[in-house]
Amino acid sequence: MPPSAAIIAVGSELLSGQIINRNAGTISARLFDVGFDTSVHLTVDDIEGDIVEALVLAASKSDLLFVTGGLGPTSDDLTRHAVAQWAKLKLVYHGDSWTHIERQFGRLGLKPPETNRQQCYFPRGASVLVNQAGTANAFSFTSHGKYVWVLPGPPREIDVVWADHVQAAVVALSRPEDRKILRMWRTVGKGESHLAEIIEPIVTGHGMDIAYRAHPPYIETKLRFPATRAAELKPVIERLEGALSKWLFEVDREDTAKSLAKCLATFGTVDIYDGVSQGHMLEMLSPELREQMK
Repeated sequence: MPPSAAIIAVGSELLSGQIINRNAGTISARLFDVGFDTSVHLTVDDIEGDIVEALVLAASKSDLLFVTGGLGPTSDDLTRHAVAQWAKLKLVYHGDSWTHIERQFGRLGLKPPETNRQQCYFPRGASVLVNQAGTANAFSFTSHGKYVWVLPGPPREIDVVWADHVQAAVVALSRPEDRKILRMWRTVGKGESHLAEIIEPIVTGHGMDIAYRAHPPYIETKLRFPATRAAELKPVIERLEGALSKWLFEVDREDTAKSLAKCLATFGTVDIYDGVSQGHMLEMLSPELREQMK
């Protein structure tokens, strides 16, 4: 079996619903692209014992562990302590991280408070991953036979750390034969069970994983298969797309709302009558239009 990943998000704001955990989905998608399946998403409070328990559970199910959040300078930022406890490693001071923090504050003409020194401690032997988008440097190491990455919480900072440090590392750990392709079709005007009657006879027996997701007024059909079989399965995909063509709205990662908003933004005013999707398209378009018309 190919290696799998687990993602642990730390933060009381996630559990209270103040913030939606988008990091887990983003990381899972990036891992999928290079051949890793995600076996579990966990969200825990800013409590050291809870974080340790999550690490124990995640390590029992996965080979790669990703932890996000809890690397800040305040008393409730306990991720590094919990990770060190789980790994049975001592936290040691990293002077270059303080220099990094001073530089980040200096850009704003400020000096960092002493509380930020908490962000300069890492498990002994861990690789410190410089975070060019914030003060919280990330880190990585191996423990209990698992590869571990501990990342900051803000999505923008994760993006920067991932591009600078994580992407190349996970690609190096992946195997080409484990990589899979995910194809998606979003349709309108046909119910999930009726679509299944059309789709199942086409794809059954070809060794593809199939799933459906209903998010009215759309039905999303997803197929997953090994990248090595892409050429072999091309006729099946073409037959499926032909069968869905009457109801097809979007394919794969197309973003109709964003594309349409770019076109509409060239007009001074826009009137929208949305009778087909019962207001869903308007809901999708509104934030994109606001962004385009700034």
